[in-house]
Amino acid sequence: MTAAAAQPPSLETLLILDLETTGFSPEKHRCIELGAVLFSVSLRTTLSQVSMLFPVDQNPAQRINRISPEASQRPQPWQQTLELFQVMAQHADAAVAHNVGFDRRWFGRPPLPRLTLPWVCTCTAPWPSHLGLRPGRVSLKDLARAHEVQIGEAHRALADCAALARILARCDDLEALLLSGLGWSKPQTQDKTSLASCRGSTTKQARRPRTRMQECSDANHHKTPSPTGPLAGKTFVLTGALSSLSRAEVHQRIEAAGGIVRNCVSRKTTHLVAGFNPGSKLDKARSLGLAILDEDGLLKCLGPRPI
Repeated sequence: MTAAAAQPPSLETLLILDLETTGFSPEKHRCIELGAVLFSVSLRTTLSQVSMLFPVDQNPAQRINRISPEASQRPQPWQQTLELFQVMAQHADAAVAHNVGFDRRWFGRPPLPRLTLPWVCTCTAPWPSHLGLRPGRVSLKDLARAHEVQIGEAHRALADCAALARILARCDDLEALLLSGLGWSKPQTQDKTSLASCRGSTTKQARRPRTRMQECSDANHHKTPSPTGPLAGKTFVLTGALSSLSRAEVHQRIEAAGGIVRNCVSRKTTHLVAGFNPGSKLDKARSLGLAILDEDGLLKCLGPRPI
């Protein structure tokens, strides 16, 4: 293998996909809806999105996806929208779906075009252990809850794509997650809470399902903070994504300065660090009158990065 071939692929733009179908079998049933979001990894934002219904005569899965055959047969430019979807696919480096094993089988069968992109499955991705997700296949609702993303009850393709895009926008080490999903991993010298080492963890504690209450009460899944330091006696909670620091590094530096990091906001919390696209923790912190820091404020508290 050449040095060039050993380099991991560039994953700057993702095509996030979801389908609604009239049943489980691509041979017997039809795709009734396609939703897609073109997503920038570096900017953590949506670039474009499309959704379309495909005409069907019957929908045995209507009770699940709530799409009537009558709605699918209403005049709408699904052919032109499908052409736009194919252009979006040409700009993507990988396709992302929550259930790749199901969705991928439908592409290449009319009316869906064939996709030649590599696929990343988020339901089996090695998510960080601090999220408290059960090992194995993770539901979209559990994934959204762990990232403080609101998800509606309507089981529609574009709504699920948009929810998945918001989840990825809050992922601290999205690049590592994507590469791991494609079979690549980071060097073994990385922090233990990183995505690559989550995949290889074999300890019983890492594989034991954790409840939300256990996750909120656990203050010691990182090293014990120093009893002295500029942040001694202060308790921090993080929400949202930071541009210059990974969440693992934030934990390490706060604790090295004597502070404590918790997962949930409570009356014992003294500071909330709010990054890009913060979740409901920000509202709770405001209601409790807590000190709220943006990324610049956090960096001032932490001081110079250790050499």
